[in-house]
Amino acid sequence: MQSQPTPAARQALAEPPYRNYLVFLLFFGVPLLFALYTQHAWEDWYITFRASKNLALGNGLVFQPGERLHTFTSPLGTLIPALLAWLTGGQADEAVLWLFRGLNCVLSGLTGLLTWQIGRALHRFSFTTWFMLLLLAVDAKLIDNSINGMETAIVVFFLTLTVHSLVITRQGRYLALAMAGLMWSRPDGFMYVSGLLMGILIWGNRLAPDASRSSWFGLILRAGLLALLLYAPWLAWASWYYGTPIPNTVVAKGIGVSASLGELLGSMAAFPLEALFGAKGRLHLLFTPTYPEFGGWPLRLYTVSKGLTLLAIGYWLIPKVSTWGKVFSLMAFISVLYLSTIKYPYPWYIPLGTFACI
Repeated sequence: MQSQPTPAARQALAEPPYRNYLVFLLFFGVPLLFALYTQHAWEDWYITFRASKNLALGNGLVFQPGERLHTFTSPLGTLIPALLAWLTGGQADEAVLWLFRGLNCVLSGLTGLLTWQIGRALHRFSFTTWFMLLLLAVDAKLIDNSINGMETAIVVFFLTLTVHSLVITRQGRYLALAMAGLMWSRPDGFMYVSGLLMGILIWGNRLAPDASRSSWFGLILRAGLLALLLYAPWLAWASWYYGTPIPNTVVAKGIGVSASLGELLGSMAAFPLEALFGAKGRLHLLFTPTYPEFGGWPLRLYTVSKGLTLLAIGYWLIPKVSTWGKVFSLMAFISVLYLSTIKYPYPWYIPLGTFACI
């Protein structure tokens, strides 16, 4: 398989510059305006930032100096604020939050730009791409969790970059960087691309005229090994410093997958029925606001969200449809399955599944 962009991808990259600026400004401006209006900061930001600030002040990457407890989930979501705190002298907490918000707004803009290029490379009509972009740009949980101190904007950016690397550039080093960044953003980041990679290996010989399953497998294998090498330093350091690379936030909140393999397999087997008829499938959460059960939202909102999600996660089962559509649908299916298997998907997890569905 040649590592050159397809003609459609080259056309997407050659779009008039003003459209790229427009898309970037849309995805940069919406969360920024939301931050300016709401001043919202999630409580977990303050928990995470305490470890960041301690590192900046020379007390170690800990919540309580002298206690090596892994009290955060995202390495980048903690190390970046630590760097910002160090640059501001460790005495400007509000400034650090706004700098972090600004960085996340930039990443949100880049996410929109990458998504625009992916859409233009794959869709015949620009209307389809704009519809996809607008769904993503107004997603309430993505907007809020991009500016309230959580790592969502970072994870979604690297997830988008992974898709972009496979659709547009088809370069192993970019794919490796994207997947490594995903893991540095969240340790469960690989779950959201597993369906994408599975789909490419299943239908790879139909994705491009010069592609085959074996060539895709080689690209993914090389990139995966390099990504693991890039992520290994954090695994090694966390294991040495904390005694385990598993964040205490995962253990303490009990947000992991089912306790036993049997329970996990049972949850997966029950997922189709739960998705259609139960609440555990959480399909109603993908296109609704944060914690919709507390907001008094109309029932039809849940119905629309569930319908859009069912369409996205079931598209790969339809014969004779877009092959890339099948790949992305399998990505959405695995993402939603994962969100439905963990004990509770917190609002900053869900935009990853929403992005896959969109």
